[in-house]
Amino acid sequence: MNAGADSPNPNAFEIELGRENDLLPCECCGASTRIVRGFVYKAGTARAVYLVRSTLGAHHRDADVAVSVGGWCDADPSHRQLVTLSLRQLEQGPAFMVVDAKDTAWGGEEDLGEPMRRGEVVGTPLSREVFGILDAVALQDQRVHGWRLASSPAD
Repeated sequence: MNAGADSPNPNAFEIELGRENDLLPCECCGASTRIVRGFVYKAGTARAVYLVRSTLGAHHRDADVAVSVGGWCDADPSHRQLVTLSLRQLEQGPAFMVVDAKDTAWGGEEDLGEPMRRGEVVGTPLSREVFGILDAVALQDQRVHGWRLASSPAD
């Protein structure tokens, strides 16, 4: 599914940049993994958080993305839903595919909410909201470069 397909107006969301950090280099390839985080507000209320995990290096341009939608700040965390996606770089641009959250690295993070299965997300209002959030992230968070993730410092 392309990021812009049937998603709400990305201007409905305000993005606040969160932490960014690099993990230790991979034992297999030596590349570092970067995680960027951010907060999503709708009408001034904390609505979601997002996390983007990508591997740095000339041959790496894809990423794993998590969006946790629901109560944040002082809200009841039991209403959070975790949607995870694979970002793949295609010739015509970046594309996302919803994947089963429990099968990802994010699935065990209780604070992120109930890990949603692909079938519980695709074609639902939750899916439309998540893709609206992804559009807003692409427009407002320069760290993801419109989802054309940098592969090296020269990019």
